[in-house]
Amino acid sequence: MTEICLNKLIVSGDYIRDFCEKARSPSQFFSMQAMLPVSSSNKYNLSSLRKSYWGCYDDCFDGSILSKEVRCVCYEFKTKHSIPFLFVQNISKIYPFMKFSLYYLDYIWAGKNLYFNGELLFSDEWRITEEDRLFFRV
Repeated sequence: MTEICLNKLIVSGDYIRDFCEKARSPSQFFSMQAMLPVSSSNKYNLSSLRKSYWGCYDDCFDGSILSKEVRCVCYEFKTKHSIPFLFVQNISKIYPFMKFSLYYLDYIWAGKNLYFNGELLFSDEWRITEEDRLFFRV
């Protein structure tokens, strides 16, 4: 995988306002640390814990809200070295009546995963196309 992964997360359901408030950190619109806090006094343990809860060693960055409606919000953010599959699966357990669609792009691959109530319902991955580059604006 490449160093930087681009992610779009579309969340839909009845508790969007609550979700958006919990996802926000003081420094960004979307933070994995705000949603699923991980802490440790040991830096190595902290990285390992993040990887086991989020699927990434570090929090996301350069996050923004692309669109927000009454029952749907779309976030765009970047992660280093890996795609936050575990994070999305874990937050879908916390919000079991919401649907989570994760679109991602790394150096060679693009894909989509759909989660509901902690379960992966759909997964597809393919080589990056020009449509993917337009979708992620790269």
